[in-house]
Amino acid sequence: MFFDILPVLLAAVLSALVWDFFFIPPRFAFSVGSTEDTIMLAMYFVIASVSAVLTYKIRTMEKEEYKKEEKENALKLYNILLNSLSHELRTPIATIIGASDNLQTDNNKLSKENKEELVSEISKACLRLNRQVENLLNMSRLESGFIKVKKDWCDINELIYSTVHLLQALKPEKMNVNYQIPALIISTTRNGERENSRR
Repeated sequence: MFFDILPVLLAAVLSALVWDFFFIPPRFAFSVGSTEDTIMLAMYFVIASVSAVLTYKIRTMEKEEYKKEEKENALKLYNILLNSLSHELRTPIATIIGASDNLQTDNNKLSKENKEELVSEISKACLRLNRQVENLLNMSRLESGFIKVKKDWCDINELIYSTVHLLQALKPEKMNVNYQIPALIISTTRNGERENSRR
């Protein structure tokens, strides 16, 4: 049930030989005394071999079905990921296009504060777009095996503050963190970038 076809066939041959040696007269010899015993031993070997081959084929079909299900699940996950990423990429691109258009067309009508605000929006959108592209590149590197995932302990307070610092658009007025929360095991890439975390 657990090995490849050659060990399974070898086990069938050995079981037939053991049956011949211990139970078919003359006992304790690899000879068969009668034609009936010869036919019975041959039938036993054929049945053992056929059952071994069928079991191997069933296992092979189950493995192929499992791989097919894994591929389907991976495709579903990729579709969900691409849909979310398309939105995440479209938002900063739209911001960059809109702000740059305003700077080009209404440059003389805009005040200095408005220009600085538009440039700041372009800078934030570029950083956000760069982060999404880096995530896509890291995903492809992880999938190809170029980047290895390394798990390490991390303080949750440090993780929360660094995440909020990255997401500057949130700007919470006050953050209450429970300092008695235990540390997390966090997965990082070889170059130290955080990929995902779990408790």
